[in-house]
Amino acid sequence: RDVTGVQTCALPISAMYIEMDMAGFDPARAEEAINLLIQRHEHLRTVILAEGAARVLRPEEIRPFRLNVVDLRGAGRAAQQATIARTREDMSGRGPAPTDWPLFWVTVNLIRPHRARVHFVMSLLLLDSHSTRQLQDEWRVLYNDPGALLPTPPATFRECLAAVTAGRDTEAHQKHWRYWQERLDTLPEAPQLPVAGSLAGLDDVRLTRRSFLLS
Repeated sequence: RDVTGVQTCALPISAMYIEMDMAGFDPARAEEAINLLIQRHEHLRTVILAEGAARVLRPEEIRPFRLNVVDLRGAGRAAQQATIARTREDMSGRGPAPTDWPLFWVTVNLIRPHRARVHFVMSLLLLDSHSTRQLQDEWRVLYNDPGALLPTPPATFRECLAAVTAGRDTEAHQKHWRYWQERLDTLPEAPQLPVAGSLAGLDDVRLTRRSFLLS
């Protein structure tokens, strides 16, 4: 309901991590809303197979999603901050494996009777930035009213992909394709940016959002 603070931190390049303080947060209602979204959107039931293909799990193939709730209301502030830091490092440091379901995790640290720290990480194989905001909006609606009637999703990912594939057979697409094929040999090379070391030696690539507030 009341989001009092939002924080992002370093995380694997293939995942998005968000952390926020919320007032009046009800874990049971939040969990119910997430399960309604999983039933509604097949992309939230998607896993990536070892060969790289995506598979949408049927609703009956998945177990109900359970929020990971940690009650810290009886702990001292130092213990609370230590647990929150461990949760942040664990969730933002690893991220969900693409071959496992679900491709998102949610952990709730209960801090005070009406205050909770919510940690959320989602694989970027699932959604882009716009889709993530839409999902958050729908979650908020279902959290407040589990019986709310949301518009039917206009198309599934499979349907969108089929439409794109079909469009490649049109005369207009073939004309554009031929144009860029003829331009390939005249296009400049990619810019040679200076690097501190060999890119081949990078393994654990992490991004960190940095911000500064000017007076």
